[in-house]
Amino acid sequence: MNPNFIITLLDQIGETPQAIILLRKFILDLAVRGKLTNLQSCDESATELLNQILYEKECLMKEGSLRKTDGLFLEMSTPPYQLPESWCWVALGTIFQYDAGVKCDSHLLNPSAWLLYLKDIEKETGHLLKRVSLRERNPKSTKSFFLSGDILYGKTNPHLNKVLVADEDGYSTTEIISIRPYKYISPQFCAIALRSSDFVQYASAHAGGVKMPRLRTKNALSAPFPLPPLAEQHRIVKKVNELMTLCDQLELTRRTREDLRENLNKSTLNRLLNSIGDESAFQSTARYTVEAIPILTKRVDQVKYLRQVIHNLAVSGKLALQDSTDEPALELLKRIADLKERLLKRGEIRQQKINNFIETPPFVIPSNWSWAQIREVTSDRGQTVPSTPFTYIDVSSIDKEKGILTRPKVLHPNKAPSRARKIAQSGDVIFSCVRPYLLNIAIIEDVLNPPVIVSTAFEVLNGHGLVLPNYIWIVLRTTFFIELVKIYQRGQAYPAIKSTDFATLPIPIPPLAEQRRIVAKVNELMSLCDQLEASISRLEISRSRLVESIIHEVIESSTNESIHAGHDL
Repeated sequence: MNPNFIITLLDQIGETPQAIILLRKFILDLAVRGKLTNLQSCDESATELLNQILYEKECLMKEGSLRKTDGLFLEMSTPPYQLPESWCWVALGTIFQYDAGVKCDSHLLNPSAWLLYLKDIEKETGHLLKRVSLRERNPKSTKSFFLSGDILYGKTNPHLNKVLVADEDGYSTTEIISIRPYKYISPQFCAIALRSSDFVQYASAHAGGVKMPRLRTKNALSAPFPLPPLAEQHRIVKKVNELMTLCDQLELTRRTREDLRENLNKSTLNRLLNSIGDESAFQSTARYTVEAIPILTKRVDQVKYLRQVIHNLAVSGKLALQDSTDEPALELLKRIADLKERLLKRGEIRQQKINNFIETPPFVIPSNWSWAQIREVTSDRGQTVPSTPFTYIDVSSIDKEKGILTRPKVLHPNKAPSRARKIAQSGDVIFSCVRPYLLNIAIIEDVLNPPVIVSTAFEVLNGHGLVLPNYIWIVLRTTFFIELVKIYQRGQAYPAIKSTDFATLPIPIPPLAEQRRIVAKVNELMSLCDQLEASISRLEISRSRLVESIIHEVIESSTNESIHAGHDL
């Protein structure tokens, strides 16, 4: 196959993340169909090759090296397509020793030998990601010994397509099967055939089990295997290696291009954030960003970062206009303090100890804004032991990507978990203090019936109508707030921030009227992000379809023409 043709093809579909993965698959599929290399009339036919293999098996049986129960011919499932005349279909178990590895107890193993785990094999490419000795892994269970030249096949989750030819002796876990070819068969060609789409589909269709599906031995033995002449096997391996090397180079080029675009995207947005405080620089950077971001944003995950930047700009006073007629935030804070004092006297809220002092504000805010500690301007609603049916909200009830409630559930008191204690109402914001970096944050927007109880993993934030819940939600998802929480969180497996530490975290407070303008502007920009995200997703789908169409039509027609013309592609 002409390398220049593949480069031209990739130029048309190069932005598609799946393009090179699909191209690798098609190369393998063409290889096992005899469409990748030129067929030679002087080649010994696959039928003659099969007879030699059967003779070898018969000799091994007579000398006792092979069990007679393995048989010569095995029953084969229906072949999926027609092969060239010099090839033949044969049951996999007829030409291979399936599960040829020798089981060894851990105390009998050579500690310096190679121990292969399934995770060491890269799916799709069959590349060995790392080589680790048995001593380094110190396994306790029984392992299988394999020989150099064996095909190591991941029978567990066969759709992952993990196949490797061993280049030295070693051991593997039992989720890897050692397939040992008889003479006159190239192990490298066998690996190509086992990684082809048709074999992957066959193995997946015949895999048993739900959580850990695996290819059953009887189905593996009867799997149809395309057998070419030996000389053709070697030509195919050479051509596939050449094309896969080219795919590796193309993938490296694509990743380099993606990394460059990613760095440009983030540096552009970071430059915008860093210019906050210098109005002239901010305006100049903002104009450049508006022009650059649509060009640099090509992936859905980049839109996620764009959303975060919008939140950061919103709480720094850079999204909505300041109005000198707005009530200053200092007056708003006084009103909040007076309201909380009245509620405290009536016993409607609890006393919360706050030091009321922010040593160093995280960043500069507009002059009519004020910094406050989060529990200065919000309250929780206390706790209760549920005695009647209730709507329960825990972290699983939140779509953390969108920051919305999706799956609240109604529970009976006798089914209440011990964490179901905190009272919440419509309009409250809830923030998970357990693993807070997951951003399990949401607004209880609807009036839920029966009444709501949330997990003690949450902080409940009621802004009393003076700090808008949507504005609080925006602040909680900003970079600066996330970084502050990280400073205070404690623990390893389930890091969390204490309520007393959470209470002191700073929050920038704009005038109430400006809060409304900020929320409206953020909603408007988030809607545009939704549209951009949907557009990128649609484009990726259409490009993926284009990839399949181009490769099917162009490569197959080219190979067919070349085969008829009697020369290599």
